[in-house]
Formats: sequence, structure tokens, C-alpha cells
Amino acid sequence: MPKAGKRQTCMFSATWPASVHALATQFLNTPLHVGIGSVDEGMIANTSIRQIVEVIRNEKEKPQRLLSHLKQHYAPNKKVIIFGLYKKETAWLETFLWEK
Repeated sequence: MPKAGKRQTCMFSATWPASVHALATQFLNTPLHVGIGSVDEGMIANTSIRQIVEVIRNEKEKPQRLLSHLKQHYAPNKKVIIFGLYKKETAWLETFLWEK
């Protein structure tokens, strides 16, 4: 590990609200903000990305509901990203999807 004074600290955030800016200023000597897209117009989500958020109260319904969404929206030329909370959960999900 590099000695103190030779280390580099990086912080990443999808957004840059005042609270994140204040945190960066507190922990970093010269924080640098790198914005992707039109920073002048504020943070705007990419319009070609579609997000679906669905709250499912019964855990047992989640896998079938996910399959339903995938069957409805999947096409060979489309890309789908599925986020999981834990590595173990995503490993199970990968196995489940390969089996289906």
C-alpha cells in the first residue's frame, strides 16, 4: 500500500447533490467532478433506458414475476440489466434464469 500522501482516494456517485458534494469536500483535498452527459441541464436520466420498479410483497412471487417481465420485453437485440442486493442472491438468480 502506498505511504500516506501518496494514496489516491476516489468516490463515485450516480448523482451530485449538495450532500455528496459536501462529503467529497470533507474527505478529499481537491475533489474533481466528472459529469457524463449534459451537466449544464442538470442530471437527466438517459431516455433510451427504461426502468421498471415493482414492489412485490410475497418473496415467492418474485422469480415468476421476473420471468414474466423478461418474456414480455426480451428480444435478442435488447440488453437487460437485473440488479440484486447480494452476491449470493445474484448467483442464485443466474442459475434460476439459465434453468428457465
